[in-house]
Amino acid sequence: MIQFREEQLPQLEAGVEDAFVWEQVRRLKKDFPDDLARNGVKDGDLESVVRNGIESARKHEFERRPLMTFYLDCTAILGPNFDANPKHPWAGEILRRKDLIVESKADLLDQNLVFQPRV
Repeated sequence: MIQFREEQLPQLEAGVEDAFVWEQVRRLKKDFPDDLARNGVKDGDLESVVRNGIESARKHEFERRPLMTFYLDCTAILGPNFDANPKHPWAGEILRRKDLIVESKADLLDQNLVFQPRV
């Protein structure tokens, strides 16, 4: 059995985080190329957009990977910093609600995305 020392854990966590970031970069490029282009996200900027999106997701308590992945989907569709974008005030309002658990916030975001034009 492999054992890690306490001081090794931050390096291990950073490696896991980096792998997740690059997995999301590849996935978003493949699944949302038109949305990313529409929102002005260039390939060279996508890693930074994903890292910032992960940080924002955590701020809104989207901690688990499936929720974080959904949050990054919203970032691709609505644009970076969508939670503070005046073009999408409904998104920030949902994310700031204290009366909802994170899964309910994700459901409301998803329902609202269905009705948003993707021009």
